Amino acid sequence: MAFLIAAGFVLRPTGAKQIAALIPLMVAMAYVIAGIWRGPRYVVTGLAVAALTLFGFFLVREHFFLWMAIVGGAALILAGLWLKRV
Repeated sequence: MAFLIAAGFVLRPTGAKQIAALIPLMVAMAYVIAGIWRGPRYVVTGLAVAALTLFGFFLVREHFFLWMAIVGGAALILAGLWLKRV
């Protein structure tokens, strides 16, 4: 949480869209780092969330918030179900 706050101060997002992209990217980073200890499923989950966030930020500009609500939330729910099976 402290890293996310520090990144917000350093990067200074200027709009709601940038903030809405920064937070999922930090969550994705946490998943990838957790994958070092927990296994490759966490790495795959983090990379998928990061890729979907970047895809939406750069290519789905007009509907980015809707994109993040549907795709970002669904990716984390599906990843939770996938990780629970372990």
